[in-house]
Amino acid sequence: MKRILVCVATFFLAPGVAHAMPTPWELLNDNMDVVGTFLLDIDTQSTSDVAITGDLGVYTRSSTFTALNTSAYVGPYAVTNYFKFFSVEAGKVYRNDYGGGEYSEIRVNDSAMDIGTTGVLVPGGGLYAAYINEIYNYDEVNVYCGYYEELYDEEGNYIGDGPCVNYYQDAYFNTDAGYWYGGFYLRSQPVVADVPVPATALLLLAALCGLGIGRRRRR
Repeated sequence: MKRILVCVATFFLAPGVAHAMPTPWELLNDNMDVVGTFLLDIDTQSTSDVAITGDLGVYTRSSTFTALNTSAYVGPYAVTNYFKFFSVEAGKVYRNDYGGGEYSEIRVNDSAMDIGTTGVLVPGGGLYAAYINEIYNYDEVNVYCGYYEELYDEEGNYIGDGPCVNYYQDAYFNTDAGYWYGGFYLRSQPVVADVPVPATALLLLAALCGLGIGRRRRR
């Protein structure tokens, strides 16, 4: 009898089984150009496949800081949806050599982007105005010549500078640079409806239950 009840319950519940699926979201500028994409699972409040580039830097790490439909802040702005993305630029060093031993070098310690929107976030719910705060933390070193060797001709006339004889250095560590952006929007791509369980699958399930019940009766 228990097997019969299990089969009946499974038969009726199978069509209603639903699985949380991440939905694709887009970040748009004021020209409605797509400047970023990511997947968002509203049920688990998690994001993945982040790809935000262009003037906003390079962000392809998943975020572990996501708060949906709850009070939060992006800088001074009160928001109800909050995302924090990290950059893959962290740890990279950018160097410009100017020749003669002079150069400038920037090491990216870390960079992050906060995105906040207002309103209840719903897939397919339209456009959401976005507040964006981007913060870089970096070390900067500049090496330049402080004094060049002076060159004179045989008669003692100054004719120009020769090689550098003394270098100076300016260094700034853990420098934070913040940038605010306006005119951005967040939207989800059209939601794809759940695919219903095919009728053949339900027939197969019924047949398997029938075989199990018949076998039990023969015993």
